[in-house]
Amino acid sequence: MCTVFSSTPRVSLRVPKPTDLSDLYDIKSNPEVHRKYGCGAPPSLEQVKEMIEKPMTPLLRRFTAADAKTDSVIGEATVQWKEGKGWFLGLVVDPRHQGRGLGSHILANLLAMFFSGNAEQG
Repeated sequence: MCTVFSSTPRVSLRVPKPTDLSDLYDIKSNPEVHRKYGCGAPPSLEQVKEMIEKPMTPLLRRFTAADAKTDSVIGEATVQWKEGKGWFLGLVVDPRHQGRGLGSHILANLLAMFFSGNAEQG
């Protein structure tokens, strides 16, 4: 069973699963995505695997953004505390799913988690 932290009718934020590896790697290594959001070289498949397997902490939360009906991967969301700077919210939507308002649903999920206290679970 997969832990879903927050969901709208269109998008769920859940714990990354090992089966997400290929989809998340495709998104993170996509030149269009990396050009807009990346720093340094795109991650390797092994680096993405390590990100998926890394346990969440109260200061670092990484979620797979999935279609709420099909559970297919549409993106990723990260919440991280940066000392002296505050909370960093990051999200990326697979280019194949952009232009449909899904980023707004991902952001709504992130905000709902923090205002409900669910971000501390896991």
